Amino acid sequence: MMGPVLGLDIGGAGIKGATVGDAGQVGWVGSRRFALWREPEKLADELQLLVGDQQFDRIALTMTGELCDAFQTKEEGVTRIVGSAMQAFEGVPIKVWQATGRFVDMEEAIADAWGTAAGNWLAQAEYVAEILPKGEWILVDVGSTTTDVIPIRDGRVRARGRTDPDRLAASELVYRGVRRTPLAAVLKEATIDRVRYPLMAELFATTLDAYLVLHRISEDSLEKGTADGRAETIDRAIDRLSRMIGSDRSRFGKRQATQLACQVFEEQQRETIDAIRHVARMSEMGDRHGIVTSGEGEWLVRSLEEQFPLSTFVSLSEVGSPALSRGACAWGVAHLWWRESARGS
Repeated sequence: MMGPVLGLDIGGAGIKGATVGDAGQVGWVGSRRFALWREPEKLADELQLLVGDQQFDRIALTMTGELCDAFQTKEEGVTRIVGSAMQAFEGVPIKVWQATGRFVDMEEAIADAWGTAAGNWLAQAEYVAEILPKGEWILVDVGSTTTDVIPIRDGRVRARGRTDPDRLAASELVYRGVRRTPLAAVLKEATIDRVRYPLMAELFATTLDAYLVLHRISEDSLEKGTADGRAETIDRAIDRLSRMIGSDRSRFGKRQATQLACQVFEEQQRETIDAIRHVARMSEMGDRHGIVTSGEGEWLVRSLEEQFPLSTFVSLSEVGSPALSRGACAWGVAHLWWRESARGS
């Protein structure tokens, strides 16, 4: 009998894991914030902390962290990430998922670094394509850093791009998320108290601050993965947002912060709408295509239902759980390796 599979999704700002039981059922799903771009030498230790005492006898690995600026090339990034997984789970067989849609051994994953790089979106999409009814669908996954917009037709992923550059060009990858995106990358200007302000092109605030103020993301006084290294609280978020127009808390309070945050939200809505419509058009889909939502920022896509009145919306949070939605790439790669192993047994 086959044992459980551990799926790992290693990003530049966080790591996620999920297990698939020996009968193919959902097991554990977890995540851990980790700045790989800052401390790549700690990845093996962080993986062990993430997984804890979970039981598994095989690992399926996917990644996006090879892009982070701790590494000069994708080959270096893939090599370091694969090596850290081997170090963390010594003796456990590891297969690596590629954006070509196949699993390879670790040596081939490193030799074909461009094929290995940024393959996590496809693992999720292949799993979602399995569980959807036949028809035309667009999977929209909004994470902390990026948004994936992936066409699916009759159980098959129909993405035009495979690498990050190609996916960016096809609008299937939108480099905007709900936590880490610098505010100046979303808005160039904002109107606050009827005055138009060009926003400062500094890393003073991120989308996290806007969504803290709008109560879309919960406060966490212990987490400090922010633009100024201070707490993820509304009070601190207001300080960070005030700096975007060169102000401070003596002249910029909750009212002004809310006005700025609303404009950030509206702009991200607009960008997401444009990407969905572009992908639908390039995939020759009609107006009745379904939309599957997932990720930490799933709520952003659900806010667009009125813009797509003919579409059926399906939430991975509701089909599975919020944890499964946030960790869908880790679960997807684990499921795909379990399925492939089951077919070969």
